[in-house]
Amino acid sequence: MKTKIKTCLTALSIFFLCIATHSQTSEVNNREVSNDTNPTIITDWYNRVDISKLNNTSDAYSIVWKGEVAGSMKYHKTIENGKLIIQDTSELKGIVWEKLDVSINLEDMSMNTGDVTVNYPQNKTKMSGNVEWVGQNIQGTYTINQENDIKTIPIDFNPKNRVLGRAAIFALIPALPIKESIEYKIDMFAFSNAEIWHMNLNVIGKKNITWHNKEVEVYQINLTGGKVNNIVYMTTDGSGKLLQIDVVGQDMQVILN
Repeated sequence: MKTKIKTCLTALSIFFLCIATHSQTSEVNNREVSNDTNPTIITDWYNRVDISKLNNTSDAYSIVWKGEVAGSMKYHKTIENGKLIIQDTSELKGIVWEKLDVSINLEDMSMNTGDVTVNYPQNKTKMSGNVEWVGQNIQGTYTINQENDIKTIPIDFNPKNRVLGRAAIFALIPALPIKESIEYKIDMFAFSNAEIWHMNLNVIGKKNITWHNKEVEVYQINLTGGKVNNIVYMTTDGSGKLLQIDVVGQDMQVILN
């Protein structure tokens, strides 16, 4: 049985949560994040991943919120022993610090393990979660510590479909066929609260953006359908670099340094 995690947390992490106490809940602007054409729907995304395009990388990003640099993110991908290992450390200064470690089985693109730690200094709250995929089930434990009031919440449920975490979706985008009007249907495990969100990864097409005072051609790829939605801008030169990730409705951009 799935156990929902309900907490008193008010500030939320960069990719996995909305910033509830600092701005309004994300409202999706359909003109901004959807394609006017009828997309080609792909549900078996796991059969489309080109493993040869997955490389060991280490990238640093700046988090710009309301026009000001407000935090940072370090994002590492490593291929080791048949697994893709992702380490994501993010900080929005004074609001939230988060570390996420995820591993994916490259043979079938299934999630293997996930560990998340989140600190909220403003309300002296810490949350940690450790989950693993056992057969068809997601099992694990979340611990919430607010001023030494500790709550432990077990989870054990069958998500029905193959799932990915958000950080894993970002990692796999460069290895998927990217062509205008393709839409991938991906079920996402939200590490913030152990919910399953039914996401759409929609390739809008090519456009030019300004990145570090340079005009760069990118693919615009929208990730929508959850409580947090993103617009991803990836290079078109074959390098697969994610130059910028916008958090829809939050006036927040995560920009590659």
